[in-house]
Amino acid sequence: MANYFTLTPKGASDPATFQSIDDNMREAFGAPPDAVHWFHDWYDVIGLGLAMGYSWDKLRDRILHDDPLGIRICNWLESHYDADSWASYR
Repeated sequence: MANYFTLTPKGASDPATFQSIDDNMREAFGAPPDAVHWFHDWYDVIGLGLAMGYSWDKLRDRILHDDPLGIRICNWLESHYDADSWASYR
């Protein structure tokens, strides 16, 4: 079974690319561009949690509780994007 997720900008109908999300996030947090690494590993931590069906609150409370920047990133993502997740049994 594979788990997937998308992030769609609030008010939009199509999901954003993860790279464009990372670029926007870096700009919002004043971080330099990086085409190789995800900002603060958000995709690997928050993205995995979203793919597994975790809510924003569960991510903050159980996964990011001791990571202040991770919580700020989670809050930023939640305020700018709607998350969708699903599993495929193929």
